[in-house]
Amino acid sequence: MGIVPDLFVFDLDGTLFDSHEQIIRAANATRAANLLPLIDERDAVGLVGLLADKLFPQDFGGASVALDSLVSEFRLRLTDEVHVRNQLFEGAESFVKLIKSNGAFVGVATSKPTWLARIVVANSPLFRCVDWIQGTDNFPPKPNPEVILRCVRALDPAQNTYMVGDHVVDMLAAKAAGITGLGISQGSHSSEALLSNGAKYVGRNFSELSETLLVNNVIKYKENYQID
Repeated sequence: MGIVPDLFVFDLDGTLFDSHEQIIRAANATRAANLLPLIDERDAVGLVGLLADKLFPQDFGGASVALDSLVSEFRLRLTDEVHVRNQLFEGAESFVKLIKSNGAFVGVATSKPTWLARIVVANSPLFRCVDWIQGTDNFPPKPNPEVILRCVRALDPAQNTYMVGDHVVDMLAAKAAGITGLGISQGSHSSEALLSNGAKYVGRNFSELSETLLVNNVIKYKENYQID
């Protein structure tokens, strides 16, 4: 029997992809089209990476708009944005390729529906690096661990499994799934918040996180690695 690989599961928005602006544009275009007040970008920072319905709280002042309809329209607008451009965080591509160079599986566990998450990854430099994409499809979102567990089951067996995320719900979901949380504090949540909610290691960016994992022998540096 060969060596059993590790598995690194990544959150999508706010972790791998700097999608804040495209999400807010799509949300505000949806709100404007339905005569709803726009949301301030500063107020929406903590909503990136959560379920889309969090972008449409029921504060419409009597406006009769079905939440499901708003979310569907938002996702269509976001799909248009995704087809144009997806911005990876600095160091994200190198970090994922370093993980792959260690022979590990790479999965995605996101609050986006699976079909939309697949479009995001397909329209990015990561499209050949990700082994499994799992969205939140009609089951409870993180911090419920189900989205992570489905990813784990799809890529089973793994020797060690890690969840990489920028949000406290990622760390709580990792803890509930019984795997190791790795935090990256480039979004709305601080290193302290990620650590206090279960992260074993935290970096302020991918460069710092990779150095921490190398020092602690979680991964090893592989020179001249390329994705075929």
